[in-house]
Amino acid sequence: MSNVSNNGSGGSVKAPAFTLRSLNEIKKGLPKKYWEKFLGIENKRILKRLKEGVRVRVLAQSVGHPKNPCEELWVRIHHKDTKARKYVGSIVSNVGRHAYHGLMPGMLINFQEKHILDVWMEDLE
Repeated sequence: MSNVSNNGSGGSVKAPAFTLRSLNEIKKGLPKKYWEKFLGIENKRILKRLKEGVRVRVLAQSVGHPKNPCEELWVRIHHKDTKARKYVGSIVSNVGRHAYHGLMPGMLINFQEKHILDVWMEDLE
């Protein structure tokens, strides 16, 4: 899932080389201590409450780098396609590994429900 909708600058820029990881992929590839903190997001009641403006955490992973570093990103939902369980959101967190995956705050990315690791619970209240 590496589709970038808009880079925010109005110009044409090479698309970042990244992929998003689902919870099942994280469980396979990262240590158990890492993914244990995300087990609660499989709660369907929380996922049904997601709407525009809610912040969610996804895990971006660079493509084509030998060490393939990962980074947790907070994304604000801008559009939700309920039937397809797909979202469009803008990156709101500071991105520390930009050199690896090319993602910057303000960029819009497409993601699916399975890529959501965590929800900013205060946004749901």
